[in-house]
Amino acid sequence: MITKDTLLDLYIDKGMTDLEIAKFFNVDRTFIVHKRKEFGIVKESLHEQVIPIVEQCLKKRGHIVKYLKEHNKTYNIDFLVDGEIRVKVMTSSGSEDGRYLFTLTSQEKHKNKESINRIQLKNGRFRTLYRNICDFIIFVGVKNNDYFYWIVPSSDINDKLQTVATRTNLENKYYKYFESWDLIKKKL
Repeated sequence: MITKDTLLDLYIDKGMTDLEIAKFFNVDRTFIVHKRKEFGIVKESLHEQVIPIVEQCLKKRGHIVKYLKEHNKTYNIDFLVDGEIRVKVMTSSGSEDGRYLFTLTSQEKHKNKESINRIQLKNGRFRTLYRNICDFIIFVGVKNNDYFYWIVPSSDINDKLQTVATRTNLENKYYKYFESWDLIKKKL
């Protein structure tokens, strides 16, 4: 039997995902989700956990950082850096093979509309044109409380690309952006 205390320990204290807990108990992931809801166990999203960490990384490098979603969650970007550099943060918890996958599209069912900042792809999914809304995307991969950062100029991401897959090794297409915090300075 899965108790509230057990779920609190695994989910909050040890930081295990619903899927990891389900595998541990040999049950379906949705069973764990329902148990958490039944017990009132929630935690911040990965994005919410990473935001203050990225903010500190930027401040540590001498930037003046304003978190834009503090009072208005509808902003398309997360930070305004040095009063003019627009930064979006995306997160991934990583996969077992060491990749971090970042989805750049949303499903048609979300009722998005095409605009100057969003296009509909041939498969029906919608894709934000990040080059129009931000200067940089900071992709943050998180694994076992380790954080990996790829600082990518939004203009370097193809408008039709649906997913960014990163790794921390040299063979990865995005390796040149790995821990490349200085790119933000160069934008000034």
